[in-house]
Amino acid sequence: MINSMRMILPRMLVGHLTAVVCLSGIATIESRAEAPPSMGFATAPAGAFDIEHAPAPLFRDPMFDGAADPSIVFNPEDGSWLIYYTQRRAGLICPGVAWCYGTKIGIAKSTDQGRNWKYVGAARGLDRGTDIDTFWAPHVFLHEGVYHMFVTYIANVSEDWSGRPYLLHYTSPDGLSWTLADDVDTGSDNMIDAAVVRLPDKRWLLVFRDDTVGVKTAKCVSEDLRTWRRLDDVTGDKPHEGPVMLVWKDKYWLLTDDWQGLGVYVSDDGIHYQRNTTILSGTGVRRDDFGDGKHPGVMTVGDRAFVVYFTHPGRKPGVAEWEADNVASFDFKRSSLQVAELGVDDQGRLTCDRDKFAQRP
Repeated sequence: MINSMRMILPRMLVGHLTAVVCLSGIATIESRAEAPPSMGFATAPAGAFDIEHAPAPLFRDPMFDGAADPSIVFNPEDGSWLIYYTQRRAGLICPGVAWCYGTKIGIAKSTDQGRNWKYVGAARGLDRGTDIDTFWAPHVFLHEGVYHMFVTYIANVSEDWSGRPYLLHYTSPDGLSWTLADDVDTGSDNMIDAAVVRLPDKRWLLVFRDDTVGVKTAKCVSEDLRTWRRLDDVTGDKPHEGPVMLVWKDKYWLLTDDWQGLGVYVSDDGIHYQRNTTILSGTGVRRDDFGDGKHPGVMTVGDRAFVVYFTHPGRKPGVAEWEADNVASFDFKRSSLQVAELGVDDQGRLTCDRDKFAQRP
């Protein structure tokens, strides 16, 4: 984002997911050994996501064309993927930044290893009873057969970036219909953009943008995803938002939206991070992959890792977001989702070649 219960499904497949076989375009999952523990982000077996044939853009919201802040989830029971995103109202003419408020959480689904995506509607059950609810930056993951969503909520529509944000925790048996589990107390009254990861000691780490500590990433820990304890540690060598975490190649990676690409921080213990590099700054060659990558989601597929991010492909370099003449422009407001593969170079820096699978003429 710029300024930007408990219902238990039948137990997930008992086996460790080791293969995806495509028969007539339909993904089937083979199951062996014990399933890996939930990590707070999407994990899938090798072959479950066909990055080589994923579309560019990966997805555009058919309602308002303002898909942003993606969070991706893999369902091991049927091999499908779900992307949850802030459904910005780019198609509306609104004063100021009101198009970024009154937003629902949209859902896109793929049943063919990410080659095609279908809009399946907005998440149901989130409404709080106000005239127009605002939901930002969903972070969704599966844990023991239950979908969990941590999402920023604002009970109004504003023309600027004002409004009191709250962090809410919802759960769902199917990823479509949701029930409020609890309000989350992070120890801050000015925070947005939460994400969760599992620590080596099995506790949960909650990270979020906290304006009270310099617009950087603050942290809480929990044993049960309900009761949270604030940590003193803060991450960030510059202001940022949209923190998400990935466990990959024996490291914890924290990705942030620096407004000039994605900042990357790395950690051995999941809590204390050091700056590593910057990825997805500049622009790509694929359709709609123009400009810096913004507020991402992450996943691992076998031993590979991927980042899903959004762009504003209609914007012009050097034009400020708050300039009134451009805020009213559909081209300025619309956003698209993209996906790219991550890597690590020989100096231990995270890399991302967003053009790797581009279909050049």
